[in-house]
Amino acid sequence: MNKTAVKINYLLQNTLQQIRERAKNLSPELIRNRNNRWVYKVGDYYIRIKIPKVKAKVLKSLTDKQSERLNKIKNRDILVSCTCDFWRWNGPDYNAVQDNYSERTFSDLSEPQERDPQRVNLICKHVYSVLRQLKRDFKEAE
Repeated sequence: MNKTAVKINYLLQNTLQQIRERAKNLSPELIRNRNNRWVYKVGDYYIRIKIPKVKAKVLKSLTDKQSERLNKIKNRDILVSCTCDFWRWNGPDYNAVQDNYSERTFSDLSEPQERDPQRVNLICKHVYSVLRQLKRDFKEAE
């Protein structure tokens, strides 16, 4: 599978308001950070985030300004996954695979016809809280 990923802002901005509300009181705990991979724990669930490597062929074709912009993590594409039931059965896992931002799959990938017929559940509240935290951390690191 060719994983193309999406940017953090895309997922944050396209998350339903009810999921944003449910994520307000969640506090992600960083478990591991290694080789452009982060593992967070939110409650009983694990959220994995990966920033894919940029191919050398692509890097060579970039101008200095484009290359400098790409080095800022917030401008990079990401892959995400969560171990919660909402991720598995309410659409985010299926949508992540279809839109190529799935870090790994936890469901049988059947279409969520009843729970997400319009395909609007891009992420769960756990992933939302982690992405918010990650974005803040990136901003502080710049």
